[in-house]
Amino acid sequence: MKKRVHLVGANTHNLCGMEHFVKKAFLSIGYEVVCSDYRIMSKEEISNRIKYVTDCDFLLAIKAERICPEDIFACRIPTILWMQDSVEVNQEANFVIQTKSPLFDLVYSFNKAEIPFYKQFNKNTHYLPLAADKDIHKYIDIEKRIDVGFVGNLNTNRINMINYLLDKGIPIQYSYTHTDYVKTVNNTKINLNIGITNSGYQMRVFEILCMQGLLLTNVIKDENLFEDKEQMVYYNDFNHLCEFPNTDKLTNSVKNESLREMNQPYFDVEDRLMNIANNYNSIWNLQLGFDYNNYKHKSSLDVKESLDIDSPFKDYFCNEVLPFVQYGGR
Repeated sequence: MKKRVHLVGANTHNLCGMEHFVKKAFLSIGYEVVCSDYRIMSKEEISNRIKYVTDCDFLLAIKAERICPEDIFACRIPTILWMQDSVEVNQEANFVIQTKSPLFDLVYSFNKAEIPFYKQFNKNTHYLPLAADKDIHKYIDIEKRIDVGFVGNLNTNRINMINYLLDKGIPIQYSYTHTDYVKTVNNTKINLNIGITNSGYQMRVFEILCMQGLLLTNVIKDENLFEDKEQMVYYNDFNHLCEFPNTDKLTNSVKNESLREMNQPYFDVEDRLMNIANNYNSIWNLQLGFDYNNYKHKSSLDVKESLDIDSPFKDYFCNEVLPFVQYGGR
């Protein structure tokens, strides 16, 4: 009889998503995978699957932000949680570790530095770093047209990095792409990565290395999976970062001054979004989004209710702000 895993997460059919990579890995070693996707299925269906699917060897929850605590408690097979977000800056991840991780039989963190925090709530916590998919993140022998590039979501620190490099005369190109991600990385001479914190290697690190890209990334606390100037190059701060590229060559390249303008919409709408958040006794955070920091959880029903809340300006932000930033105001 084949081994089976019950994989619970979001966007399990997204070919670039974490859940898809995990599913593919289990299939490659002979497992059958039962997927429960809370972006597709109803809350009731997810709940019933967690509680009553018993013909699997174990349940693996990716982040578990939409799983009801009672369902974890009622699950009839061993349960595992794998968290890929930093509890230092991601309040939802922090909330999951404090309130739900104690209910799991086994917990994994993608970074070592935060394991002491995890172990306050579940002693059976271990380190499990992220990875790349060698079938997707491949080297492509194409001309490298981009001198310095960064691919990913924007947050305050990354916006500051882009502006700082531009001010130093280094024309960094920013992209937010899923469809052309592999081509963009292979098209870039120097790939930058800046973590939200200095804890844990992000998936982007493994992916760029898998594509044989030259990677500059921030120093990672308490981890040494990769050696400096061997597999990658570490930088300590923005000043240190500017020492690595050939600044003379890059300064003579075509400067993309529009990048500074592309960032401006985030700041232009910040006051408006903050005012909306204030009406909900909450805050707007450029990095984390809509944060219900004052929501009081007195019972598990409160937990479920808070997880179901949607941002009142989600459509506005996705439809108006992000396209403006992505396409430079066009």
